Amino acid sequence: MMSLLLMADPNEQKIRDYLKGSSILIATDANILMGIAVLSKSDDTYELINIAVHERYQGKGIAKNLIMEIKSLAKKQGTLKLIVGTGN
Repeated sequence: MMSLLLMADPNEQKIRDYLKGSSILIATDANILMGIAVLSKSDDTYELINIAVHERYQGKGIAKNLIMEIKSLAKKQGTLKLIVGTGN
C-alpha cells in the first residue's frame, strides 16, 4: 500500500501522518491492490489527499471509479464540499 501512495506523494512521513484518521478506499481485483484513495473529513468538507493507481492498471478507469465512489460517499454523508488536495 505504501509504495502505491508514494507514487503520488514522495514524503512517507507525511503519508503516515495523514493516514491517521483518514478514510481509505481501495480498488482490488482477485486480492491485487490496483488503486487507492485517501480522504480526510472535517465538518462539512471532504478532502482527497492522495489517489494513485498501479502503473499496470492505469488507463483502465480505476481512478475515475474511485473518484465516483468518493463523490457518492460524500453525498450520502451530506458533505457540502469536496476538495482535491493531491500534489499532482
